[in-house]
Amino acid sequence: MAERWRIIPKVIRLGSATSEDVPAERLDFYQWLVGEVFSAQATVEPSQTIYLSSNQLRSSAWQVYDRLVADVPTSADTDERIVVLVDFTLSPQELVIQTVAAYAGKAIGKLLLTDPNRHVLVMMPALKTGLLQSFRETVAEVDRAGHMIVQYDDGSRVRVSAGRDDTAIQRSDTEYTDQLRRLNQPIGDRLGGKVLRRLGHYRFGTSNEYCTRYFFDASYAVPEVSQLTKNLVVEERDASTGPLTIVSHQAHSPWLVEVGAEVAQRLGIQHHPLQAAGSLENLPDTGEVLLLLDVVNTRRTARSLINRLRQRGLTVRPTVVAVFVERERLGAGKDEFQMVVSRQSYRVRGVADPIDRRKTERARCDQCRAGIAPMDPRADRPGIRSFDMWEMLLAHEWVPEAYGPWDPDEVPSEAPRFSLAPDFERIFQDYGGWIAYKLDQMLEAVRLGGAGVKEAVYVCPAEPAMNTLTDLLKARRGARPVAVKIPRSVLWAVQQDDFSEVDRQVDVGWQRQLNLLAERESYAVAMIDEFNGSNTTALSMAKILGRFGIRAVAYLPVINRNPGSSLRLPGDLEVPIRALYEIPSPRPTPDGRR
Repeated sequence: MAERWRIIPKVIRLGSATSEDVPAERLDFYQWLVGEVFSAQATVEPSQTIYLSSNQLRSSAWQVYDRLVADVPTSADTDERIVVLVDFTLSPQELVIQTVAAYAGKAIGKLLLTDPNRHVLVMMPALKTGLLQSFRETVAEVDRAGHMIVQYDDGSRVRVSAGRDDTAIQRSDTEYTDQLRRLNQPIGDRLGGKVLRRLGHYRFGTSNEYCTRYFFDASYAVPEVSQLTKNLVVEERDASTGPLTIVSHQAHSPWLVEVGAEVAQRLGIQHHPLQAAGSLENLPDTGEVLLLLDVVNTRRTARSLINRLRQRGLTVRPTVVAVFVERERLGAGKDEFQMVVSRQSYRVRGVADPIDRRKTERARCDQCRAGIAPMDPRADRPGIRSFDMWEMLLAHEWVPEAYGPWDPDEVPSEAPRFSLAPDFERIFQDYGGWIAYKLDQMLEAVRLGGAGVKEAVYVCPAEPAMNTLTDLLKARRGARPVAVKIPRSVLWAVQQDDFSEVDRQVDVGWQRQLNLLAERESYAVAMIDEFNGSNTTALSMAKILGRFGIRAVAYLPVINRNPGSSLRLPGDLEVPIRALYEIPSPRPTPDGRR
């Protein structure tokens, strides 16, 4: 019978006033980390943080021991492995004092002594001798070699045992440090990295006179929006004279229903999402309500809803919470504004940073004049429209092609680099969040084997522009998905059927990533690049993946300059090419092919 791995998170947040739910994306990160460390697929239990206030740190640090050993199950049978994951990285380093470390080490020792099938994985910001020494004293001479692993924030990893020197099992891991940095950054910064500014052609609110170039989408930022919204709702709940109900309106933002439900569940209050038509039939007719909106720009929707709620007999709290507020409504450096509805003043408070939707009179809009109808943001399709792609391509001066197939010192004259190409590094800096979303969307459309986008791994050349794009892919999904970046020198060598660097066995970098991927079947591996000129780079990446026994489900260039071509591998296998946009302008190859 196969081993079953189960993760019990113990997230220590010193200096906090109360416990909080551990976010789903952090639990996903723990699942990924345990898979990396133990080469196992594991389930992870929901959890809340372990908190000690500043006063408790001084007077009762022993509580760390009690809370670490509490509610940790014993393995059900010899095939079950329990991983107790102790995470110190959310605590300021100065608060991880020696007494805390000593009690934590003592608890870890007890956990290992009482179940031979338990493992402990400790995430630490820095070496804390008290923890390690206390563990050794508790375990004494009992052999628990390899059952405690410490993962440091620089990516290094060691095994810790009683009566033995620590064993280094990994010197560094940039994937770990990058993901941890994103997870631990302030919530406002995480939110900014996940908010999607879609480029397109949309109606501006309820107005028929204006349209807008952008639609703002927070569907990937529900955990962050929920947390920040909850903080605002708590203020109104505490000031209300009776039970408070959240009323949300989300005509074009279905994700707002999730936000309202999450906040209501955490606070133990009611949430009523209004239907698209704005019907109030299911609402109570007495009590206090807080209005939650996706966006406030013209204020027409907000005013109409407030009047209708009041006419129903409800008391509308004087604060209206809007995830997005149009910048022109706010003063410099402000995140709220006042509006008057039927002689009563209301304060509109924004959750995310102010937005600028580029409002245009429809009579002057190029797309309206060309007969292009406004888009429904709920019916977004894979790929990028010509109007949008060329706006991005022409936003910056084009530059000589800096990267591509063939070593620049050996490039044949028959296969020159493009003299000018779009400046993708700057394009990704300006529009990369939306392009990353489009790549995810395209992969979802072609995915095979049931592997969803959440389990995606992107393989790409190691180049500055692609570094920018893969960083944005990770930021949108809470430090996921994984990116495997293959150096250009390796891709050039594989073009010449030189696999010496690919076959070199190493425990770090892209080779190790591919070795681990080869052991698992739960990932959709896609190759990406800024553009495809001749299939040469894509073929090299596909050959490298094949060397590890991995087959890409698709090749997703942002632009395909070689439409109509196919990407065939030995054995007549074909990798589908699905570009976000196509421009017929292929690169000549040394044998005269295009």
